[in-house]
Amino acid sequence: MDKQKLAEKIAKKTGHDPETVLSLLAAFVEEVALSLESGEPVDFKGFGCFAVKSIPPWQGHNPETGQIVSLPSKEVPYFQSHSPLRARMNGGRDWKVSRNASKEREAARKQPPVNDETGKQ
Repeated sequence: MDKQKLAEKIAKKTGHDPETVLSLLAAFVEEVALSLESGEPVDFKGFGCFAVKSIPPWQGHNPETGQIVSLPSKEVPYFQSHSPLRARMNGGRDWKVSRNASKEREAARKQPPVNDETGKQ
C-alpha cells in the first residue's frame, strides 16, 4: 500500500479529507526522521519501535574490478515489531512463541512412541 492509499483508508475511517490525512502522515514521517537523526527511538507500544542501528566498517569489493574496498561505518534506521503486531501476522501467536512450540514438537518427535496398551514407551 502506498501513502496515498493509506491516507484514503484513514480518511474514510476518521471522516477527515484525504489531503488533511496526507499532511498528517507527512508530519509523522518528518517527526520520526528528526527523532532518529537525533538518536532517539520512536516507540509505539503494541506496534513497534523505530530506531537507529550502527553498522561497523566492513570490507566490500568492486564487482567490476574485484578490488577490495574499505567501507565506512554507518547508521541505518530499522523497525522492530512488538509482540502484539507479530501475533496479528501469525494467527494470534507471536513468532517467538511459535518458535518455542516448534522446538517442543521436534523434541516430542524424537521420543519413542507410547504403547497404547501399556502406556509405556
